[in-house]
Amino acid sequence: MALEDRKFLKFLWIGGDANEDYRVLQMTVLAFGCQNSPFILSVVIQLHVTKFEAEKSESVSMLNFGLYVHDLYFGAEIMREAIELLSDAVTLLERGDFNLRNLSFHNSELKAFWFENRFTESEKESVELNVLGLNLNPERNILSLEVKGLADSLKTLDNSKRYVLETAV
Repeated sequence: MALEDRKFLKFLWIGGDANEDYRVLQMTVLAFGCQNSPFILSVVIQLHVTKFEAEKSESVSMLNFGLYVHDLYFGAEIMREAIELLSDAVTLLERGDFNLRNLSFHNSELKAFWFENRFTESEKESVELNVLGLNLNPERNILSLEVKGLADSLKTLDNSKRYVLETAV
């Protein structure tokens, strides 16, 4: 486990003697039985793609920093570079039996490349993506915020300091 990640997996160690104080220890490896999480997936993918650092350093960097669970966020200055990064991402992930299959695009040329090169079987209708809690429509390039849940919670509003603090958190 990376040194900077150890602070998130701590446990209390109490010795056999009742008079002994407890100690806070940090895990150095991922504990057996921990629930699956985006962190574990991220570590597995990073371990896999770092094998290709020497031959595809830019693509490995893009996957390490642009891939979160099942979302890949990346960009490029020119189309040729974007196509190369996308092709490399698919190839590197396939070598580890990962299947990068659903992407949304802001660029029609990159989208056409994706479908022409057998990366997915059918072109889907425009899909809204959730980006940092906002809805993104890539076809129309519009960000929106869903407020139905907030409006529903206001109907049952309990006018107290406690409720305001719970809602704020």
